[in-house]
Amino acid sequence: MDFDAASSTRPCSTTTAFHYRPGAGIETLLARGGLRPLSALPDHPKHQQTVRDQPDRFSELWRDLAEPLLGREYRNSGIYFTTIDFWKHPFHRANSGTGRVRVAVPIGRLDPATTVLTYVRDGCRIHEHPTAGALERAARFWTAERIQASLGIDRRGWFFPVPQLIAFTDLVHLQPPTSSDSEHVPRATQAPCSRVRACEEIRQSG
Repeated sequence: MDFDAASSTRPCSTTTAFHYRPGAGIETLLARGGLRPLSALPDHPKHQQTVRDQPDRFSELWRDLAEPLLGREYRNSGIYFTTIDFWKHPFHRANSGTGRVRVAVPIGRLDPATTVLTYVRDGCRIHEHPTAGALERAARFWTAERIQASLGIDRRGWFFPVPQLIAFTDLVHLQPPTSSDSEHVPRATQAPCSRVRACEEIRQSG
């Protein structure tokens, strides 16, 4: 059952993937026709900063988050989503400050052969294709309390332990956003704090 039809204790969707970014970036995103991996945008300031400061960042994330399931060599940095709807569940450590845009993409639009559902459970990293069963298991396990306790505890990234859907493709096409998908986050759930910004490459690759 999806979050919208389930109880309010289920912050994870089983049908929708969410990509969050500063509001100022939405026009550029839509002009490109969709989301692209950061590695496909070599002139992007975030790409240049990452390559300069952490030259192996993208390949290391691939080895941790995707290679155990997909089994091929690194090709691109991936497009990062989460199944957590932070608009409905504004975890206090993940939201503050100025407005952000949420892009909601049906999970069925992501190619299951090149998409990884990954998170940490009982000290082990889970790598699965986004099947209905895998998404339901993640939604059942990741209660609001577990998400709140896990955000920011891994130095590799704010979202590293919690459910992420990573599409290792060149482009995820977007339909024109609805008002609910393109408007700024309400004041109570506005932009992430500085610790989240320090890990933007993890969830804003694109």
